Amino acid sequence: MMPTPPTILPSATKPLRMLPASTSLLLIALSSAAATGSSTISKSGGPKVVFFTIESPATAVGVPVLPPATISAFAEEFSESGQRNLRFRGFSIVSEAESGRALVKAQEGACSGSQCTLTTARSFGATYYVTVKLSRPSASQCIAEAYFVALKSGYSSRDISKDVSPCTGDRLLSTAQDLGLELTHGPAIGPEVTVSLTPRTVPNIAIASIPDISRHYVETSTKGRRGGIALSRALQIYQDRYVTQFHDSEGQFRMAQRRRLIGECALRRIAAEPLGEEILEFCEGNSWIWASLGVPAGVLVAWASYPELEQDSMAGFLGFTLGALGAVTSGVLALTYTKFSHSPEEAKYYSPPRELSKMVFKANRQLRKDLGLSEADVIASGLNL
Repeated sequence: MMPTPPTILPSATKPLRMLPASTSLLLIALSSAAATGSSTISKSGGPKVVFFTIESPATAVGVPVLPPATISAFAEEFSESGQRNLRFRGFSIVSEAESGRALVKAQEGACSGSQCTLTTARSFGATYYVTVKLSRPSASQCIAEAYFVALKSGYSSRDISKDVSPCTGDRLLSTAQDLGLELTHGPAIGPEVTVSLTPRTVPNIAIASIPDISRHYVETSTKGRRGGIALSRALQIYQDRYVTQFHDSEGQFRMAQRRRLIGECALRRIAAEPLGEEILEFCEGNSWIWASLGVPAGVLVAWASYPELEQDSMAGFLGFTLGALGAVTSGVLALTYTKFSHSPEEAKYYSPPRELSKMVFKANRQLRKDLGLSEADVIASGLNL
């Protein structure tokens, strides 16, 4: 009897998962390399970007000049947000400090103006360079312009301009952060991989990862609020507790909350910043002023001991000496170590205005987070960030 041949059942049909074209080419190249017996694989970093310092702000005639601390804080916030985004995307960065030294050296030569900027950027072998300008056409308006300039063919340039009205320090910092993120927005750049075969070669294959999602596309002023207080009430609390910074008519840096001036210690408590003994003593003073009470007490003891001192009494001599020494010592201690408190009206601070501006920005950002407000909610209501 002939054996029954085994029955071959058809397997379940499954859809084939196609690999990306760049990955398929790389696998084919590696397979060919194994067949030929030798290969060389090299990987290079992403494009290089040079950051230049902010240009001197252009101010219209009769318009107050922006304080240097505000300009410096704006430039630092723009650079931090832009460089952080570019590094995440795979770019290599040349900081303002390096480019500044090279630019000064280039300006000592024959170049001038924008030609020096191009020469300096190309000296680093850069693919792009980034620069930002700030102008003030009126007292209530500033214009921030940022440029992402391509230096090689096949790459595109980009420029963005934003109107900042009113032109306050906190709004400038918020605009600088948004400007840096928006200017450098884009997909992640994968490393360039070169596979050299024998005797064949494969051209550079740029393998890019999935593009990152910009926060500008996911935040809206109409997104639903999950629990908590109503939006109108949250905006009312934000307006009441919002910390503002400004310069008065004499150019003094000042801070205010609830229409009252505040000092550095109050700002640090609002922003949850460290409040050391030196800063607290600077704001609120110390208790060495009480040492001055020893002056009248010592004078009284010396005066009471003087009659006995005239009679050559040892007790009178000791009493007069101790009283006089106590009065002098108390006065010296009080004058040397006493530190008086500084009221907000004096506009005297332990930290520089640049650091205080960062604390104000942090305090308002934390307040928005505590109230569940997005930046779009605040802007749509006409309030400041």
